[in-house]
Amino acid sequence: MKKLIFLIPIILFTIVIFLLPRNLKITNLYCTSQYGPCSKELASSLKTLEGKSYFQTKKQIKDIFKNQPDVEKYGGRFLPPTKLSIDVIVTKPTFAFKQDEKFFLIDNKGNVLGQTEQNNLPFIDARGHKANLKVSDIAESEIVFAGKVLQKAFVIYTVNQ
Repeated sequence: MKKLIFLIPIILFTIVIFLLPRNLKITNLYCTSQYGPCSKELASSLKTLEGKSYFQTKKQIKDIFKNQPDVEKYGGRFLPPTKLSIDVIVTKPTFAFKQDEKFFLIDNKGNVLGQTEQNNLPFIDARGHKANLKVSDIAESEIVFAGKVLQKAFVIYTVNQ
């Protein structure tokens, strides 16, 4: 009888641990990066996950961040009763590559993070060189090397082109 009384709370606790996360709905999702709140695009894609179960939300967050070239790492924590806080480490571009009047923003590792019409970063003008860059691609090693040299020259001598 004493064994049964001891086993009942353990069994109930185990059932609660396995079933609660599947039925628990996330009502508030917060996203922050090392620079403050997450970008509008990222925040809007995460807002679509509100109202889904904890397990579905975790799985879909992983899929969302796979498609974000500027997200280096992320982590989340559950805040009872139904909140989820996500912390993101965002990679910032260090130089740009100008091709066909568009600027491709590239980080130190060579990842193409975005594309824009205007730019304040030091940039490489591609005149005659076709790189066929797309967002989420990795730039050629020559472009990355030239960008790193240009970025260091920009910091030291304020050369931006």
